[in-house]
Amino acid sequence: MASPRDLTLSLNLDTTLGAVYIGNIAASVLFGLTSFQTIAYFNRYPNDKNVTKILVMILWVLDFLHFFMITHAFYYYGVTNYMNPTAMGDMIWSLVAHVIVEAFSDVIVRGIFAYRIWKLSEGNVPLVFTIVIGTVAVFSFAVRAAQILHWVDFEQISSLIYYTLSTAAAADIIMSASLCYFLRRRRSAFKGTQSLINTLVVYSINSGALTSVCALACVICYAAMPRNFIFQAFYYVLPKLLLNSLLAMMNARPSIRDANALNSYNIPLNEVTQANG
Repeated sequence: MASPRDLTLSLNLDTTLGAVYIGNIAASVLFGLTSFQTIAYFNRYPNDKNVTKILVMILWVLDFLHFFMITHAFYYYGVTNYMNPTAMGDMIWSLVAHVIVEAFSDVIVRGIFAYRIWKLSEGNVPLVFTIVIGTVAVFSFAVRAAQILHWVDFEQISSLIYYTLSTAAAADIIMSASLCYFLRRRRSAFKGTQSLINTLVVYSINSGALTSVCALACVICYAAMPRNFIFQAFYYVLPKLLLNSLLAMMNARPSIRDANALNSYNIPLNEVTQANG
């Protein structure tokens, strides 16, 4: 196996620091969107239950920490150690920590989506369990990845990377398809809420499609180019796409709550748009 020095001296900056730089820019844009949606949530829903507001605040803090850590890592490799290419052989603390932070955020967001599906499906345990498997896989990867000290050692967990991201992508597809199915079924039962349900279906499709494509792109890039950091660029934005999908659905509630149809039909839309049911 190549030493860290041999590996770093052979790296191409375009596909290492350049890829991380692009991923960091994309993450910064998505963090700005997260902040905007978080502010919008607190302005629009001051009367939401405390547990919901606390979860949203925790998710924003985790997203901030994630952005801070990946930015710190880029600065360390790209600025502080610009003339020291061998430094790229070691994993800086912030690069390790951001995986743990991402895992906690992922657990909360997927947990909220799983709870919604459980409510909409009236307690479909096998369906929810498939989503939980994806969440557990992501967290397991974070625990194992935190033990990696050198980039070359990533080869030791290659199979875990493939399994984790593939499972997460499959879970996102199942999650999106489940939300669409149960929402469309409610639309058929309550004709007066069709436009409202259509809005939620669109959000559900977008959330599953974006995160699944990003996760699959990460897997493909790592499989095809394991010796560069292009896969890392996709990995940086993955948790932010998932979080923004959740916040977008939560902030879609104004048009839903104001609709006259909700006064005529007993459809539990709060189970779809609120984390605490």
